[in-house]
Amino acid sequence: LHMKLKPLLAICLLGNCLTAMATATIDSLLTDYNHFMYNVNDKLDTHIAKPAATFYNLAMPHPLNRMIHRFYVNLNAIPAMANDLLQADFYDFDQDAWRFAINSTVGIGGLYTPANQAQLYIHNNDFGLTSAQWGWKQSRYFVVPVLGPGTIRDAFGDVGTLFMSVYPYIQNSYYRDWE
Repeated sequence: LHMKLKPLLAICLLGNCLTAMATATIDSLLTDYNHFMYNVNDKLDTHIAKPAATFYNLAMPHPLNRMIHRFYVNLNAIPAMANDLLQADFYDFDQDAWRFAINSTVGIGGLYTPANQAQLYIHNNDFGLTSAQWGWKQSRYFVVPVLGPGTIRDAFGDVGTLFMSVYPYIQNSYYRDWE
């Protein structure tokens, strides 16, 4: 019996070593990638994004800038509501739906935020949080190109949130009208 257990023990130890090596390799690859992408993002921020944002803030009148920001925040309520439902958070869904309805109508498409006076405030919710609610609790640190640091779960969550938003559908209908 002792002789039969030695190969089994060796296989178990080898399997644990290989798993540890694979994890170490993944961690090493991610660390190297994250350092590289951080440097790329830093250069993009310094040489492209910051000068463009500085010019935009100088050229754009402040009240108009705030209205544009509020418009996009209002549009982002749509994927937030979808994620509220996916998480079975009906209280936040109700608040977000009322906020979206009031700001879209009385607030002229979200350019103004009368829902704030009704004490209906923004609930930030995305598919990364939904994935965490569904059980994907742990995730490795990951620097996304252009967008910056987060986790792998949040990077996948951003893709899910994008498909829940209106942006891909607005663009598609715009191009269809021109064909």
